[in-house]
Amino acid sequence: MIKRGDIVTYRLGAKFDKKAHPAVVIQSDYFADSYTLTLIPFTSTITENSDILRYKVYPTPTNQLQAISDAMIDKITTLPRQFVQGPYGHLDKDQMLAIKYRVITFLGLDE
Repeated sequence: MIKRGDIVTYRLGAKFDKKAHPAVVIQSDYFADSYTLTLIPFTSTITENSDILRYKVYPTPTNQLQAISDAMIDKITTLPRQFVQGPYGHLDKDQMLAIKYRVITFLGLDE
């Protein structure tokens, strides 16, 4: 079962995308039975000076990332579960808290 904080990969379908992309699940576990999953994708193209829109994650045995990656807060996406595979790793509570605050700020939920 995929849970909040899990590292997964997704593909937009063979017609559109042949590469598996890593992402972190941000959807609440309360919605574990839903048809879709809400994710924040990672990129290995690191952006400097973008503290709110990106969150840097270093590879560890726990998260299973292959390279230093930025969680792209401004690229939140929801996909059908059929396009998502995993989990392959997991972010810890502190990392998820840092992502949570960035999402709140990006979406203006703190205003």
